[in-house]
Amino acid sequence: MLAGVTAALVTIRLGGQYVKSGTLVLAGVLLLAAVARLVLPDRRVGLLSSRRRLLDAVILAALGLGLLATGWLVPVPA
Repeated sequence: MLAGVTAALVTIRLGGQYVKSGTLVLAGVLLLAAVARLVLPDRRVGLLSSRRRLLDAVILAALGLGLLATGWLVPVPA
């Protein structure tokens, strides 16, 4: 997860034309984290666990879907 977030932030940092790609990568990482939180046992979750399993997954999925919608709907700066 940390590598994915780092890759997304580095992609966004490359310039305006890469903001959309970086946002979509970050959205994918958050959605993957939500699935991982639901699937992995509590002893293997690590820092993904802060509350109950379902609440963690819902929060991560909501953030991921919000970024996904933002990445698709916001126009790329020229």
